[in-house]
Amino acid sequence: SLDKDAWQDIFLKLERGQHGREDIVKAMKRLKDTIREYSAVGYKPDADLKRRALKSMLTKSEWNDSTEKASLKTGNKVSELTYDEILVHVDTKVDATEDYEITRPVDGRSSSSPPKRNHKFGAAADRS
Repeated sequence: SLDKDAWQDIFLKLERGQHGREDIVKAMKRLKDTIREYSAVGYKPDADLKRRALKSMLTKSEWNDSTEKASLKTGNKVSELTYDEILVHVDTKVDATEDYEITRPVDGRSSSSPPKRNHKFGAAADRS
């Protein structure tokens, strides 16, 4: 079993997988799983450690967007925001990403509508 320092090290080394190409859904699942495992062995990561791990799991634009929204909502400066205050906005982003992945057509267009032809020129182009 790992001691508290080893777990802290795991948190500090967390980063976006696949050289930053891991999607936000998988990245946040990994972070939350790590927090759960950490808690399961009797340790509670402090707020600062969780905040730092969250930041390292987000891209710069995801972090900026989430902290900006949290700051506007809470009235706090970004530097004063807690993990939980930021996470609310990250979770919304995760939900949106999952929804987009589920509803996005495979080939870029809805399977129910074939590619539209330009009727004005279509017949003339077909005869040439």
